[in-house]
Amino acid sequence: MPKPAVPNGKNITARVAVVAAGVVSPLGFGLSETLDSLQEARDCITPVTRFSVAECRCKTAGQVSDERLLSNRNKAGRARRLHRASHMMISALGEALAQSPQFKPELTIVGTTSGGMSYGEDYFRALKRHDSLRHSPTWIANYPAQKSVIDAQETFGISAPCQVISNACASGTNAIGHAFECVRSGRYERILTGGYDALSELVFVGFDSLQASTPEKCRPFDRDRTGMKAQRFSPWKISMRLEHEAHAFSQK
Repeated sequence: MPKPAVPNGKNITARVAVVAAGVVSPLGFGLSETLDSLQEARDCITPVTRFSVAECRCKTAGQVSDERLLSNRNKAGRARRLHRASHMMISALGEALAQSPQFKPELTIVGTTSGGMSYGEDYFRALKRHDSLRHSPTWIANYPAQKSVIDAQETFGISAPCQVISNACASGTNAIGHAFECVRSGRYERILTGGYDALSELVFVGFDSLQASTPEKCRPFDRDRTGMKAQRFSPWKISMRLEHEAHAFSQK
């Protein structure tokens, strides 16, 4: 739909409204449980159980329970082969559509950092260890970032084209911002948008190796927090430091 124009040559931007929402996270399944967790100041951080963290500094994370996530799913056939991220997407989308059953998106915009990364890890380990690759078709088919989005759309009969934004930690926010601009510009009237990520060893260990994860309770606004801290340097000091480090590297 083209943007409406006014006589002075300026375009009128369309109003944007959120008509429904769904969520699955460590804070809870659904908006009601999530709100309860926030109001009660529950952080829902628990010891990591999905993979070994014996050699990591940080040993806790926010996790969605598989037992509950998969409790209402058919354990046989296609549903059993889907990545857990797909089940998270299906559950969240189901909640949103229950609030607005008539919603038919013209476009889907979803952000993710790692997609079905744990299936990629399984495939890599099987290759390295020369293990059986009997499950490799499932791992490969459900690994791509768009697969979880497609699974959720197919579950509810949605055939809208899909855009996936993968921009590290900003992916979900970028996706929502992009969707907002698409509606405000008048190019689309109905867009399904959001973000998803399932806990994976690669991402967890990556942040831990950067010391960006804290072994203690997360205190992002505490100047004495553990983990990665911003150091104050003037542009001149930063430049001199980079020059010094580059010189030291050249001498090795």
